[in-house]
Order: sequence, then structure tokens, then C-alpha cells
Amino acid sequence: MLVAVPLEEEKGLDSRLSEHFGKAPHFAFVEIREGKVTSWKIERNTLEHGAVPEHLIAHGVDLVLTRHIGSHAREKLVSFGVRVVYVTEDTLSQVLSRLTGTAGEERP
Repeated sequence: MLVAVPLEEEKGLDSRLSEHFGKAPHFAFVEIREGKVTSWKIERNTLEHGAVPEHLIAHGVDLVLTRHIGSHAREKLVSFGVRVVYVTEDTLSQVLSRLTGTAGEERP
């Protein structure tokens, strides 16, 4: 499963989650296999605000973990089968530590 997490900065596992999904300066991409993190990387977001959902869909993202996302972006992702889960963690390391358990609250 490929997971995307919007980030405010690129500081490895200490990177803070972004409050603005579409305008996040960076995204972490985390591969999960058999309930374990097998790889992760952080990429700079060079896309325009509305292009992020399509980019994530095209790259096969299965799950987005975010602190906030607009309704249009969420609806676009969900319409393509991408789960969107709201989290309260502050850093990428905190989010990764929860990927094998409850990752947050999924909203309809």
C-alpha cells in the first residue's frame, strides 16, 4: 500500500505535517507491506494547488494521511478509491508509528 502524507518541511522523520494539503511544500510517500513500513521518501511539491489529487492518483497512492484537506480534493481522491484519513500527529515519525494501528478518523 502506498501512503501519502503532506509535509511542511523536509527534515526526515522529524518533518512536521502540513496544515494545507494542496499547498504542502513536500509530500512523504510511504510503502507499507504486511503491516510494516518498507520504504519512505520525501519529495518537494512543485505542483499547482489543484493538481495534487491527480498526481497522487496517477502515482498509485492508496491512502492519504492528513491534518486537513479541502472538500474538492478529498472528493476527487475518494472518487478514485483513495482513502483519506485525518490524523492529529505533528511529525512524520509519529504518523509512521501509527500506520500499523489506528491512523486517525476517516470522514465520509
